Amino acid sequence: MGSHQSVVARWETGRTHPDFDTVVSVVRAAGFELGISLHHGDQHDLALIRRELTLLPHQRLSGMIDAVNKLNAMQATAGG
Repeated sequence: MGSHQSVVARWETGRTHPDFDTVVSVVRAAGFELGISLHHGDQHDLALIRRELTLLPHQRLSGMIDAVNKLNAMQATAGG
């Protein structure tokens, strides 16, 4: 890859960020290719974020706990 371990450590801790060409090199060094495509966006995620921002923190937390419990129940039912 051609980068010193100390440089990679700074990336891993978020102290610095590699440029795009470096990211492509890292991905290739790991045996992958990085594909990028542009798509027309929709506002679905933005609508979800706006809805969540209307809730108080304890309401958001309660919703997340409910979602985790439902996922756990679905996994148990599926035999996982």
